[in-house]
Amino acid sequence: MGTVLVINGPSGVGKSTVTHRLSIRLGNSVHISGDIVRSFTPENASAFLGHGSTYQAAGRLATTYLELGAKFVLFDYVFQNKRQTDLLVSTLPANADVNFFTLWAPWEAVRAREVKRGRNVLPEQVAAERYRQIENALPVLGTCIDNTSSLEQTVEDILSLVASAL
Repeated sequence: MGTVLVINGPSGVGKSTVTHRLSIRLGNSVHISGDIVRSFTPENASAFLGHGSTYQAAGRLATTYLELGAKFVLFDYVFQNKRQTDLLVSTLPANADVNFFTLWAPWEAVRAREVKRGRNVLPEQVAAERYRQIENALPVLGTCIDNTSSLEQTVEDILSLVASAL
């Protein structure tokens, strides 16, 4: 079975950019974008599918790609607590190697990136609350990666940790 790399962090921290670059560097990999998963999920999905259905759906999609032969499945998404990580992991094969990385940067930098990006910008109060929730849960959200240096340095940091874990 292959390896699942979960790239977590607050909106605007660079999850999609880092995950895209990782998928290129790793080869034989599939990148599941949290933005895409959310785009085909109805706003009221939790009402009829239950809370956390997108985490479970992403896990099942990752499982399918692993079964098809992908060596690496990379998933970028926002996980605010351990319950959400557990929902994803519960849908993955028991023999899959799962690594969680949480990208981190100061609030001001994250907010500026998100606003500059210009799409799907959360209201500042909501974004700040989610940032605080993730910050409080950092000890249970995998390896924390400082994402204030260059894109290449962040990718190298993650690749080095993945190589030592394999």
